[in-house]
Amino acid sequence: MAKMFAASDMVPKQFIGKPGNVLIAIQMGASLGLAPFPSLANIAVINGRPSLWGDAMLGLILARADCQSVEEWKSDDGQTAFCEVRRRGRPPVERSFSMTQAKKAGLAGKTGPWQQYPDRMLQLRARGFALRDSYADVLTGVSMAEEARDYEPEHVVDQSPEYIPEGRHDARPRRVSQNRPPEPDLDTQNSPQDAPGSSQDDQPDPEPAPPPETAQNATGEESSEATAADLADRLIAEARASTSAQERIRILGLTEQLPEKEKESVRIVLAECQKAADLEASAGQNASRETRPKKKTSETRA
Repeated sequence: MAKMFAASDMVPKQFIGKPGNVLIAIQMGASLGLAPFPSLANIAVINGRPSLWGDAMLGLILARADCQSVEEWKSDDGQTAFCEVRRRGRPPVERSFSMTQAKKAGLAGKTGPWQQYPDRMLQLRARGFALRDSYADVLTGVSMAEEARDYEPEHVVDQSPEYIPEGRHDARPRRVSQNRPPEPDLDTQNSPQDAPGSSQDDQPDPEPAPPPETAQNATGEESSEATAADLADRLIAEARASTSAQERIRILGLTEQLPEKEKESVRIVLAECQKAADLEASAGQNASRETRPKKKTSETRA
């Protein structure tokens, strides 16, 4: 199914020709309660992090049985947006976002939606804060796409120790010595060619040294291949140790810098880990249904 979606031109551009990304997005949407096509249409990866468009996040919460209401309004002067979420069995959560906060964050007047639709952006910011605070267990850290676009890309420096898989001692990039011609000895004044009784014709011709460019090219190719293999092994290890779909989405984004062979091996492991997580979650839900006490038939839903 993932290959069919990736081959279609009816999916967002970021998924065309990438069945691995399609599979991860569908599985992530399933964990949030979305069908495959709405998952592809409403999940956006911004700065390497998965996010949901604002209307999709609102619809996801309104469809839940424990959601009583989601109310949105603005102040009289239109400079502040409010959102209140009422969840059954819990106190209401009210959040707001004002134009003063937008100016302080450097958003007011910013080129794009903040300049064209400032009222809508205030509304979405207040909505995102309220929904994530009241349904943190459902959204599991997924941010709103309209909010994620305003953040600067994170420059993450990898400080983790280098991972070398067992049985592979050549995972580290090897240094290849460059063949350079020896430096002339400036202290030697009398060379064999200048000695009495010797002639230049009797001296053997020195062998030409290999050009430095050849050695440098060989060094770069072997180093890049070893680096790509090492990065693929480390991503596979992180994928097997991952505990959430967000982590697997982040790992999937890092595979774009790998060659096709290493990229495919990492994506296969990611798909297997996500499938195992879905099976475990499904088994947990079935077990909770069996142990849940049955409601009386006379009870009515409020």
